[in-house]
Amino acid sequence: MTTKINVKMGDTAAAQSVALLDHDGVPATLTGATVVMQVSGHDTAIACTVVDAAEGRVAPGRGTLTPDAGKDFKEFDVEFEATFTDQTVQTFPERGYATLVVWRDLDPVDS
Repeated sequence: MTTKINVKMGDTAAAQSVALLDHDGVPATLTGATVVMQVSGHDTAIACTVVDAAEGRVAPGRGTLTPDAGKDFKEFDVEFEATFTDQTVQTFPERGYATLVVWRDLDPVDS
């Protein structure tokens, strides 16, 4: 799962959905699971919405992440943790990280 998720600062709709894949590239079955996105350098996980449990697709919620002052964007390493109904936890991707890119909005009110 080599995934890059792009979001704009200040948006409140869910981010683009991503497929959570196992080590064989097969979509995880997320029926009944809750999923959070862990972000490097941040203590608070961001809740995700499961948009297609059979295809392993989730949409990360919006956090309060921002680019550094004077920068147009900032990249964060992220991973997704799925907690299943039997309380087992699986992390995606299983190796490495996905990338979250937070872009500064051109609207001066949000920047």
